[in-house]
Amino acid sequence: MLVSMSLPLEELSHRIGFLATTVTKNWFASLRENELPYGEISVDVANHFTHLLARSLLADTETEFHQHARESSRLFWSERFPLSTIVRIYQCYRYAFWHVVRPLLPGACLSQETHLFVESHLTKTMDDAIAHSIHFYEETMKRHREYQEELITELHHDKLTILGKMAANMAHELRNPLCAIEGFLKLIKESVEGKADLKSYVEVVMHEFSSLNRQITGFLSFSKKPLLTDVTELVSIEELVDDVECLLIPRLLNDNISYEKQIVPYVVAGNKEEFKQVLLNLLNNAIDAVHDSSDKQIRLVVTPKADRVMLAIENNSEMIPADVLGKLFQPFFTTKANGTGIGLSICKNIIEKHKGTIHCESASNITRFVVSLPIVDEHQKR
Repeated sequence: MLVSMSLPLEELSHRIGFLATTVTKNWFASLRENELPYGEISVDVANHFTHLLARSLLADTETEFHQHARESSRLFWSERFPLSTIVRIYQCYRYAFWHVVRPLLPGACLSQETHLFVESHLTKTMDDAIAHSIHFYEETMKRHREYQEELITELHHDKLTILGKMAANMAHELRNPLCAIEGFLKLIKESVEGKADLKSYVEVVMHEFSSLNRQITGFLSFSKKPLLTDVTELVSIEELVDDVECLLIPRLLNDNISYEKQIVPYVVAGNKEEFKQVLLNLLNNAIDAVHDSSDKQIRLVVTPKADRVMLAIENNSEMIPADVLGKLFQPFFTTKANGTGIGLSICKNIIEKHKGTIHCESASNITRFVVSLPIVDEHQKR
């Protein structure tokens, strides 16, 4: 069969190769007509594709097609063409190719069987070559995306390192005077026993002192060598929520916020004060978010998912834009006028230290922060 085909196929292959320039001219005209860009695709590159198709009738050109597909994908990537545009570019080529080549077939002295073979072979070879080009392009996109993610992670770690050094230096400068202040406050509190007014003033000062101390502890969570020893204990989610609610009730009432909670009781392991810091930060952020809303709603939901407990804090504020959503947990990023941009970074660091995850999802009229932590099983409780 191959012998009987060889002479007419050789002639047809030669004639297709000879018309490569015409195919390219028609292809580029079709691209312009359809307002499709073709950037760095040169006439030589376009002609080469047609020459390969012509030669494929006589020889194995698979390796050369692979090389051509890689080169084409690099050209497309240099222009950052969308995949949909690349597909349309190749559709225009297919149309231009058959518009020139199909009229040759009746006059090529081909048997009906050979005619069918030529159409089938050229169609399959062309489709395979296009598929390889798109595949290589997708691989390039994937590598670029992975590189960007690695770069973002590296920048995130660099910021954490800088903040860790700042935290360590600040702790060194502030810890000693704060310890002295705490000692004298306790002495003053003892000395005003029986004087209700003075005692209440001292208690206010001590409360604010404790708040300042917690802020410093938050900074220390970024330090690779924290000055405070981490305390791991079994923490009831229900009790944790109750403790934090006590601190926030005045704000919730004052801002006229509707607050709901739905809790399935679970126990997690870790530093209770750090968990409290995360929950307090997320709820305070939710209160800030609904501040300008007419109907202010916050909802806290705790549910199980496999071997993890999911704690979600929802509010009905405006949707967070996608570009902002991707930066929320980056150190020093903030959308608040007087924000520091470290609150959510601290939360992320604490949760990940406890083998958990935290993320934010936002849609129209609902924004949800979700914390996932490992559940303590019965064996661990003992």
